[in-house]
Amino acid sequence: MDDSQHDEQTLRALYSQYAILIEPVITQTGDSRWRAQYPGLDWSVVADTEEGAGEELANEAQRRHDNGQPDAQPPHDLLARHLEQPIAGVFAMDLELFVYLRGNVGRRETERAFAEAERRRAAGRSYTKDDYLHDQG
Repeated sequence: MDDSQHDEQTLRALYSQYAILIEPVITQTGDSRWRAQYPGLDWSVVADTEEGAGEELANEAQRRHDNGQPDAQPPHDLLARHLEQPIAGVFAMDLELFVYLRGNVGRRETERAFAEAERRRAAGRSYTKDDYLHDQG
């Protein structure tokens, strides 16, 4: 599915409701090397170590960006696609909760909350600022 299948108005509405975290997907290959890829992109890199694969991915993304290639970053409709069918490496969270977390807790807790939001969405449950504060007691 490409960007054209999600109109701009729908995407704007989604981005006004959700924060998105995109992490590289890094997996070990059959030849004991490491492949890294950003969700939603067709290209990947391979390196001898997991850390090296992550570094090579960042370098390749920057190279593509500097060269003006359109596939340097995940597609704009990735959030919409993720909400329709979960995509590995993509996390979505209620925007109000994200803004609260950014102002009140550290990066680790924010990342943990992104993971919790995904767990709850998979179970058909919400994870809003009120839910988070309730859980914190």
